[in-house]
This record gives sequence, structure tokens and C-alpha cells, in this order.
Amino acid sequence: MSILLIALDEDFMPALIGRLAAQGDEVRVLEADEAAGERWRSLGAHIASGPRWDADLIERAAQNVRTIVVGEGHDQDPVELMEALVEGGGFASREMRLVVVGELQPRALSTLRESKLEYILLGSVVRRGLLGRRRASLTPEQLAEAVDAADDLSGGPRLELNLDDERAWRELKLPPPGA
Repeated sequence: MSILLIALDEDFMPALIGRLAAQGDEVRVLEADEAAGERWRSLGAHIASGPRWDADLIERAAQNVRTIVVGEGHDQDPVELMEALVEGGGFASREMRLVVVGELQPRALSTLRESKLEYILLGSVVRRGLLGRRRASLTPEQLAEAVDAADDLSGGPRLELNLDDERAWRELKLPPPGA
């Protein structure tokens, strides 16, 4: 199976690429930064270079891909990026699934909900500390496991899950962290 990764946190990428590649999945990454692209390539990913919000590039990179995983590691307008993902992913396959890692602003979430694509929103994966700094609430390995499980869900899911809630892990058919 093929999976396309876009705008994920660079601390999370090695765990996810490693997990997916070890299972025999073809991992593709849409990456504009050449140095980052080389890093992901060295981990076994195939790189599509260019802007993350280009619907045509997303469509080409997502050919024969079942799932696009997108995160918050970007500085694009979230609505513009979601529109490009829905358009490009939808043209690549009518059965495309989006797995969104992180929180979506209301207009971007509305765009996702109004689309015909399957989706799983994996929310609340980062928390603010006392000084306002973001820190992960999950290890990269736990998050990679959640994304992998979201990719493997059967049916036509349209789920919005909070990974801080044990019920979300049951939806993914996984034990909650620390259980």
C-alpha cells in the first residue's frame, strides 16, 4: 500500500516512515525543503518536491495512494491547504482517505467535513506547557501507531478523534497509551 505524508512534524517523521516502510508500505513525502527531502529519502521514502498547497502536485503525488497524512508542520493558510488536499486527493482517487494529525481551525475542518473523502482527524496530539511552549502528549512511536491504525481502518470512516481520550484509541482498535 502507498501513503503520502505532507507537513508532518519532523520529530515524528522518522518513526512514521520507519514503521510504514517496515510493513512494506511505499511511503511518499511531499517536501519543498531539499535537505529535509534527503533526510526522508535516506529513511526509505520517495520524495515529491514542491509546494504543499498545490492541488495538481498533490494529485500527481497521490496517484495509487490510499491515504494522505497531513500535519501542522507548515505555514500555509490551513483552509487553502485543506482545499488543495480535498481537490488533489479527490482527483487522485474517489476512495482517498485523509488522516489529519493535530487540530484544524473551524473553516479548514468545515472544508474537510463537506468533502466526500474519508477522513480521520487525530486531534490533541500536542499540549501547551506553562510557558506556552508546545510539547508532545504522545511519543513519536505512539503517534505513528495511531496513524498506521487510522490508515488500516475498514469501511468509510469520517471520524474526529481526540487522542487524549481512551475512546479514540478503542475506535482505532488500539490500547490507550499506558494501558
